[in-house]
Order: sequence, then C-alpha cells, then structure tokens
Amino acid sequence: MKQIVFALAASFFVVNCGFAQSATNTGATTLPRIAIAGLGIESSTFSPAVTKEEAFHARYGPEVFNAYPFMMAISPLRKQATWLPAIVGKSLPGGAVTEKPTSRW
Repeated sequence: MKQIVFALAASFFVVNCGFAQSATNTGATTLPRIAIAGLGIESSTFSPAVTKEEAFHARYGPEVFNAYPFMMAISPLRKQATWLPAIVGKSLPGGAVTEKPTSRW
C-alpha cells in the first residue's frame, strides 16, 4: 500500500513539474508532462480469499494507452501533453492483496 501511495505521489509530482515548467517558459510553448498510473480493486479484509499480482492484469509503458480508447494515437488529446504511461491495472473484487504485488510496483 505504501508503494502505491508513493507511486501516485510521484505521478502528481511529475505532473506538477510539467505545469511549472510550462508556466515559466513564456517564450516557448512547452507541453505539460502527465504521468498515467493507477491500480484498482475492491477488496475486503474479512474475505478469506487473497488477491495476487496476476489478478490485476497490469499494463506497463506504451501498453497503458490501450486501456483507454480516448488515448488512441490519432486522438487530439495525445497532442495536448507529453504523456508518461507507467502502469494501469484492475482486479475483480476479492480479498486482501498479498504483499508481493505491492512491493514490486
């Protein structure tokens, strides 16, 4: 859990740095840098089941764009920023997440 929070905080830092750079460069048109990262699960600590890494079907790097139809290569949105795809993944509802996936991400 700590790693997920750290990854999200780092993503927001990257986004904020991109906006800060574009605000200070008044003469040039610098695109904002936006990281894409997210993991989703509905979990219950009362469930005897455990959720393992494979359940998230994580996508990394450029494959992240395939998770969002509006981020296709021909989309005008792709030209509005410098996108930094990191990781996205979703899991079906289940039990607590084992420590292995969270320590790897």
